[in-house]
Amino acid sequence: MILAVPVLWRTRERFPLTLLLYALIALHAVVLMVGGAYSCARVPLGFDIAQWFDLHRNPYD
Repeated sequence: MILAVPVLWRTRERFPLTLLLYALIALHAVVLMVGGAYSCARVPLGFDIAQWFDLHRNPYD
């Protein structure tokens, strides 16, 4: 994110991108940051889903 934003800002006139593409790049960056902060098994939304569906353990084990 620290490198991508300045690169996108400096190349905005030479390589114009649509607003949709900028939104998708931002969404992808958020997904990568959440993935870096939590492991796959410890994402907070995962705990809520496990409670909603009464999953006590990984059903794929």
